[in-house]
Parts: sequence; C-alpha cells; structure tokens
Amino acid sequence: MEKTEKYYAAFERAMEEEKLYRKLDFLGICLRIGADPVSLDALLFEELGYHGQDLVELYASRDEVG
Repeated sequence: MEKTEKYYAAFERAMEEEKLYRKLDFLGICLRIGADPVSLDALLFEELGYHGQDLVELYASRDEVG
C-alpha cells in the first residue's frame, strides 16, 4: 500500500471511529496520524472532491445537526 493510501485509511479511521474532527482541525489530525497534509489533501480532493479542512468542517457540522 502506498504511503498516501495509508494516510487516507488513517484519516478515515480518525474521522469515523475516533471522531477527531470534534477537537482538531485538518492539520491537527494529520499531525496525530503522521500524515503529510499536502499529500493527503491532494488525495482527498482527487478521490472525494473535498479538501481536508472542508471535510473536517463538514463532519463537524453534520455532528452538530445529528
């Protein structure tokens, strides 16, 4: 598995299971999981059409509503 794919998987776990978006921004999550924020941001945008911080904010806003 390529390094950026490992970052992607770690980011997914951090968001879905650990819910780190509740206390950290994108850069903070990257630091916590050991991911390169530039590489991960590019991969997230390529795969999902969202930048990392946008995803963090989206998760946080959905969490507030739910």
